[in-house]
Order: sequence, then structure tokens, then C-alpha cells
Amino acid sequence: ELINRLFTNLIEPSLIVRESSAFEQVLAKKPIFERETTYLNKRGNSIDVLYSSMPLYDDEGNVTKVISTLHDITERKRVRQALITSASKLRKNNLVLTQLARNPAIYNGDLIPALQRITETAAGNFEVERASVWLYEENASIMRCINLYEWSSNHHVEGISLRVADFMVFFQALNADEIIATNNPLFDVRTQDLRETYLQPFNITSLLCVPVRLAGITAGMLCLEAVEQDNYWTQEDLNFGRANANLISLTLEARMRQAAEAARHLSEKKLASAFRSSPDRIYLSTFHDNICIEVNDSFCEFFGFTREQVVGYSLKELGIWSDLEQFDGMTKLLVDRGAIHNQEVDLRAAGGEIRTTLLSAELIEIDAQQYVLATARDITELKQASLETRLLLQATQAISRVINIDSAFSLILRLICSHINWEFGEAWVPSSDGKVLEYSLGWYGD
Repeated sequence: ELINRLFTNLIEPSLIVRESSAFEQVLAKKPIFERETTYLNKRGNSIDVLYSSMPLYDDEGNVTKVISTLHDITERKRVRQALITSASKLRKNNLVLTQLARNPAIYNGDLIPALQRITETAAGNFEVERASVWLYEENASIMRCINLYEWSSNHHVEGISLRVADFMVFFQALNADEIIATNNPLFDVRTQDLRETYLQPFNITSLLCVPVRLAGITAGMLCLEAVEQDNYWTQEDLNFGRANANLISLTLEARMRQAAEAARHLSEKKLASAFRSSPDRIYLSTFHDNICIEVNDSFCEFFGFTREQVVGYSLKELGIWSDLEQFDGMTKLLVDRGAIHNQEVDLRAAGGEIRTTLLSAELIEIDAQQYVLATARDITELKQASLETRLLLQATQAISRVINIDSAFSLILRLICSHINWEFGEAWVPSSDGKVLEYSLGWYGD
């Protein structure tokens, strides 16, 4: 099928003039080494190749033939382009997140302005029609949309609600901290129950739902919805969605924190009410010997004690500090300053689990006696998300400097293993026929 055919019959038509010129150079006794071009196979499909061409001479030094070698680099280029696309998306996402994180409404707890900005940014970055934030209400029996942004009309609405009991499979996945990403929500087992009530009325064809976590439990979700078009969610999309959900959590926490701080300026009766109902872990103790005088319900639930098991005992006796040197350091800092704010400490929660919290405390005076009023906020998941975002940024920067796919795999394995303190990691890639995975390379700590 190939004998007596011109090589130009096999080249992408738009490249014929360029490649013909290159062939003339070979005839002029100028070899070509590793030149990249695109051929067409017998089915008309494009194949990227790397070729070299050498002239062959007769006894008088005239070029009589040209010999060429071709190497199929189609898959290599596809992988390289996928890495470039991934790195580009990561850089774009990180830039968007950096700009979004500067919004003061997030840290001031201004809920509606913050959510409006987050949904606008998410819809624009994902290029989807709808972005919305939902929160549980009425003892988590319903979830209500408190802000929906429609990209085409640049319009915000709210109000629609979903009863949890009507969509148990969907909410069970969400409550398990599972990101629900599907480009076929009408038939996805997790979302198909939403078909008649929600998906079809709004022509939703692709769906990404990210849990919003607060104090270690699911408090709501961020939804990204493509309308009348397919959207295939990548890992970068999932990470970006999780980062936006974390910003929503920050906003909710800031709102809750401000509410707790404002309550301290109310009357004693209102202060006591706010003390018991606050979602933050709050305790009141004597200053010199750290004997607990009062704690709220959140404190008891978090540390696994009843109020009677706490009041009258010191913090050291309760064993909630995983590091007593850290406790002594916080005590000294409190003495020196009179107050501490958002100090990161490790506390032992119910069941012995070590949780990272932000501790704030101040010395107060009651009846001429000094006491410590302290609050602790769990940031374990938020800190982990921050570490994951930092790892993604490091991987993006590393990938942009490598020269080939093996170097990219090696760098990514090193970063991941270093991040999770693993001794080694391996990369396996699909075989040429796509039937099995083949070992590519590994990274070992030693």
C-alpha cells in the first residue's frame, strides 16, 4: 500500500509545503535529525511522529535515495499536553483562590456578600451556568439554598429547599464527606433521585457537590451545575471546589465567632445563654490552679465528658492536653499578655483522637478573683485542606520545571511521599493496549 506513493500523500495537508521544503534540504545533502511533524494513517487519523532523514549517495557523490526513521510520539505528546493543561489549570485555580481569600467579607463573617463572591468566582472559573451554597436547617432535616448565582443572567436568588428524607442516598454520600462529581446526574445512583424534583426542571446535565464542613460535620454544600452541556470534572476541579467549600466554612466560623464575642458584652443572663449554646468549646477556670468552674455543652460533646466529670477538676487531670509543655507555654503567654488569640494547639478529643484547634483565652475578674475564659475551635480538616492546597501548588511549580514525563512523575512522587511521611512511592501507567498497568518508575526515601 505504500510502495510508489509520494511521502506528501501521508502528511497532514496543512504541513505539505513545510515538509516538502525540509525534504529539499535533505536532497541538498543536509540531513534532518529528530524533526517533529504529523502524518495521517490509512484511516485518516493524525499521528505525531519524530523523524530523521539521511541522504544516500552514489559513487559520484550524488544523492540517489533518502532513508528516514520515524518514531510515533502521539501518546507522549498527549501525556505532555495533559500535564501542561493540568499545571495551567492549577496555576489559574491558585491565582483565583488567592484573590478570593483576600475578600474581607470571608473573615468578617459577612455571610451574604461572602457567598455571593464565592459563587460568582466558582461559576466563572468552572464556566458553568449555576453555582450555589446550601446549608442544613431544622435539625438537619432540610437543606436550603441560601445563595444561587446564575452566570448568564448575573443574578443571585435563594429559597429552594430539599427534604433530607426524600433523597437519602444523596445526603448519605454528602454527610460522609464525599465529593459528588458526575457528568450524568440523571442516572448516577447518588443523584438520580433528584431527577424529577431538581435536575430535569433546571436542565442540569453535569453536577459537582462539595460538602461544607463545620466543626467536623457536614453543615451544607457547594454545588456547581452545568446546564445543557457536558462537563467532565477533573481532579483539579475537585480540589478547587474543596478549597471554595473551605472558604465557606471560614465564613461560617467567622460569623459564629463574632456572635460569641458579641454575646460577651450582653447581660449576665444573655451571656450565660450564649455560653451554653455556642458551637465553640468554651470553659471557665480558676487562674492559678486551672480548676474548671463552668463548661458549655459543645465542650462536653467534643471531649467526651459530662459536666459533672469536668467541673471541679483541673485541665491536667482531665488529660485533654496532648502536650503538657504546650499547655505550660500557653499559660505563660496568657500571664505575659493577659489574653491570647487563635493559638494553634493540639487537644485530645473524645476517644483519644488528637485534634488541632485554635485556642483563644483571656484573664477576667469576677468578685476580685482572676479566672480564665477560653474558647477552642476545631480546625483539623481546614488545616489538612491548607496542606493539600500547598502540596498542589508545590507540585504545579515542580512540574513547570521538568523536562519530561519521567521527571514529572519522580517529582510528584517525592512531594507526595514527603508530605505524608511515606518511605517510597511508585507510578504505574496503562500499557500500550490499555489492558494492564505497567510499572513506570519509583521514588525511595533513602
